[in-house]
Amino acid sequence: MTQMISVGALIATALFVFIAMIVGLNKKLKRITTEQTSAAQLIAKNKMAYQILLSRLDEAEASIHTLHKIIQPLPEQINQLEGTLREQLSQDPQVKLYQKAAAMAKQGVGAEEIAQACDLPVAEVSVLISLHT
Repeated sequence: MTQMISVGALIATALFVFIAMIVGLNKKLKRITTEQTSAAQLIAKNKMAYQILLSRLDEAEASIHTLHKIIQPLPEQINQLEGTLREQLSQDPQVKLYQKAAAMAKQGVGAEEIAQACDLPVAEVSVLISLHT
């Protein structure tokens, strides 16, 4: 009879351990399922964020393309404007006087003499001399 009790106690203990393992595994399974659900939600959010970023990237590329079309002709337009300005300046008699005065200042001619030769005020000639010497 003691053997039967021992076998019965052994079976009961084994059954208890087996049930405890099943309960423990069930808890782990629930935790893993929860983590898996959280991970799936995070993946879905990341996919949405990725799609938004792709959309914004497409918009940025379109804007860059538009800006490139606007900017591309600018250097030529600037060159044309500079040429027009140079042409207008070369035809302006007042500018020619200042160019002559600047050349004289670089040669070391005095303010009074430059003022008389170019019909400019002495004060302006003095400033011009200080800029060019």
